Amino acid sequence: MPPPLSYPALKLVLEYLEAKKRYHITSRNSGLQKIDYLIPLRVGTLTIWKDTSVSLDDSEYMTDYMNRKTNREVNKEFKIYKAKGKLMKKYLERRPNILVDRVEFNNLKFYKRAPVKLNLIINTLNIMSKNVDAVKIIKDWMKNGRKIGTEYLLCFSFGVWIKGVLKDLTREFNEFQNDLKGINVRFLAREPRFSIPMSPTSKIIIYGTRTLSSHGTVYQLVLKVVSV
Repeated sequence: MPPPLSYPALKLVLEYLEAKKRYHITSRNSGLQKIDYLIPLRVGTLTIWKDTSVSLDDSEYMTDYMNRKTNREVNKEFKIYKAKGKLMKKYLERRPNILVDRVEFNNLKFYKRAPVKLNLIINTLNIMSKNVDAVKIIKDWMKNGRKIGTEYLLCFSFGVWIKGVLKDLTREFNEFQNDLKGINVRFLAREPRFSIPMSPTSKIIIYGTRTLSSHGTVYQLVLKVVSV
């Protein structure tokens, strides 16, 4: 019989194991559960839909199975799914850190209505809502720092929404307006762009752009940390 894995080796195995497989393995082993929550969980894409469901890579759980007409749970099968959802929610919310490549919020009107409260370290953020405090995000980056390559994509369904956020940014960071020459991007016409110092070796660039999706035009506000 081969010797058991040492803690450093086991930590590496769990940290880089696919999230779905890791959950199934650790949820069935009380010994692994004692150390699992201390080990960072690595996720490719985390998606939150309204206040009803969360998708973790290829796994999804629901937080609301209420029938809109009767206000009752639909059937026994949905009760089982809901119970599984509660277990997954508990598994995620008690973790001190989750490393996510991309986080997407869809049709979530206000962040406090998100069905889970998580501690996330992310690379790309996609928010389909107008209720975004971009000024607060930038101030947090300036205070606490972010690694080069960090990028948030704040997506809006209507041009007036992104213009409102850009106005807020202009009021707070007007002195840092910059044409961002040399960046090969089709910027939103006649809208401000910014280059904000963050450290001796990095800065935050901010600009608006427009893309097409299967649902129509999407307006994106890009917040990105780049090298000086």
